[in-house]
Amino acid sequence: MNHLFKNDDAKRLSPQMFIWGFAAVYSLLTYIFLREKNLSGLDPANYFLAIKYGFSLAAERPHAPGYPFFIFLGQQISSLFKVDPHSAIILFNKIFLFLSIGLCYNFVKKYWSNATAVIAVLLITCNPLVLYYGSVSEIYIYDLFFSIGILYLVMACRAKFLPLAFFVIGMSMGFRLSSVVLLAPVIALAVFFREDLKFFISFKIITAIILSFLLGICTWLIPFYIFGAGIQSFWQAMHDAGDLDSTMYQNAAAYGGYFLWSINILCIVLFIRTGKNDSSTKRKKILLFAWFIIPTLFFLFEHYAKGYILLILPSLIIPIANRISSVENSNVKRWLTAFLVLSNISLFFFSPFIPLMPESSLLKTQRSSTERMKTAFMRPFSVFAPTFLHIVIADEAIKEANSLLEKNCPTQSVILLDNSATSWAFPRSLEAANPSLFFVQMNSRDTNVVTLYHESEIDRFYSIQKLLPRDTLYYLIDTRFVNAFGVPPETKLLSNGSYLALYIVTSKEKMLFWKYFTRTK
Repeated sequence: MNHLFKNDDAKRLSPQMFIWGFAAVYSLLTYIFLREKNLSGLDPANYFLAIKYGFSLAAERPHAPGYPFFIFLGQQISSLFKVDPHSAIILFNKIFLFLSIGLCYNFVKKYWSNATAVIAVLLITCNPLVLYYGSVSEIYIYDLFFSIGILYLVMACRAKFLPLAFFVIGMSMGFRLSSVVLLAPVIALAVFFREDLKFFISFKIITAIILSFLLGICTWLIPFYIFGAGIQSFWQAMHDAGDLDSTMYQNAAAYGGYFLWSINILCIVLFIRTGKNDSSTKRKKILLFAWFIIPTLFFLFEHYAKGYILLILPSLIIPIANRISSVENSNVKRWLTAFLVLSNISLFFFSPFIPLMPESSLLKTQRSSTERMKTAFMRPFSVFAPTFLHIVIADEAIKEANSLLEKNCPTQSVILLDNSATSWAFPRSLEAANPSLFFVQMNSRDTNVVTLYHESEIDRFYSIQKLLPRDTLYYLIDTRFVNAFGVPPETKLLSNGSYLALYIVTSKEKMLFWKYFTRTK
């Protein structure tokens, strides 16, 4: 590959041109061959509905605390390219992916070496988490782009442009607020490690930085919250986002599973040593450690959710790439890189999909702490596994669910979604694809009310007194749950698929069925 990077021949590609070209081809190919075809998750459906119907925290378009700039730009892409909101989200993610690859190369090359940068790009692009989240309509690939891009901006920009960098940071909070908060310590450390730090220690510069940061926040806070949803809705959204009931042990179990995907086969060994121990190297090690440890502590003690690992993925891969690049034997270096790349690709394309056990759909109060931890650990290997087979099966399951509903449920029908069914077909995904139907999900905290989804709206406190007297109700459930716990009482099977079964509730006296639906004794 080195012969491509020679500067003495104008006809040959420069490293930057080659990497950006690779990023473009990679993003295009993954878009063509790997992208999901249907909305397969809660968050993607929230984004879809927000792009289609407008930003609304009250209706969870999207959920708290909201991603106003993400939704706004998704609307622009949908309008510009004349595509549906689902395709617009994936196109947006491909743009993030393209930028992530190019910025990764330039960032690592500037502060480590060209060889380290090339290896880091290879390890990031072949990682199952990047392949997966770059191909589905989640927002997490933005974390990869943001973590690399914002550190590169803060560390490399000229001193006079640092206030502008903090304007960008403030504005970035309108894309994903948590990303900025979790990386705040390492951003501050990156500024502290700048060689021109003395330039910033003045009232004038510090004031300019603070004002620029606040101005960046105003770009999304004022139009979307103060003039839009209302500032009170923002504070309520922040409260809702912090209302988490997972335990440290559950967070650790989920994080442990995703951590294995992020570094996988033998990579831990490569953390042993990363080169010389001069002051520059020590600073870079401290920076990588802060990049990794602060978000990790938050994930363990507060909350961990699927794609968050992409926020710290570069801090794991850069030391690995640097360790490989320091190997003196070029053949060993090439074979080691090839082994890791092929291992990652094999994990993504050939890992089996392991569905969660039917018992995982039981309420938390109906499972022991050990069972909840086991469920949390299995999530990265089942319903949130970053594999190609997961994309395929999720597409098949949601397609099957929509087909069952289209064939059997008239307009304005009410469909009760069993908790076991929502592992395959999230209610908001069904809502987005079937706006003429009403979808009902059990409220995990109060069995006297349910959550009702229709068109683009949501009612979290819909009373069962209004629901049960209806003449006709349809019931969507995981076929495995029926096999494990028996046929729902007072129902009649309408259609049975590979993943889901659809029943109709046949009795006006529905209390036996309701006990089955809520798993109450």
